[in-house]
Amino acid sequence: MDRRSWYMPKASADALADLVEELYWETRQPKQAILAAVVDEVLVRRAQIERRLGKR
Repeated sequence: MDRRSWYMPKASADALADLVEELYWETRQPKQAILAAVVDEVLVRRAQIERRLGKR
């Protein structure tokens, strides 16, 4: 396990926390496993994120 800190808009942080909390109660999986699954999904969509951000 590792712990990192990231600054992000409050609305984004709240939405992420809500998602993790909802998935926790639906699945009863550890929150670190839920967050890992969320990150894995984001990484699959990297090209779409790059397009959205306007890759340099």
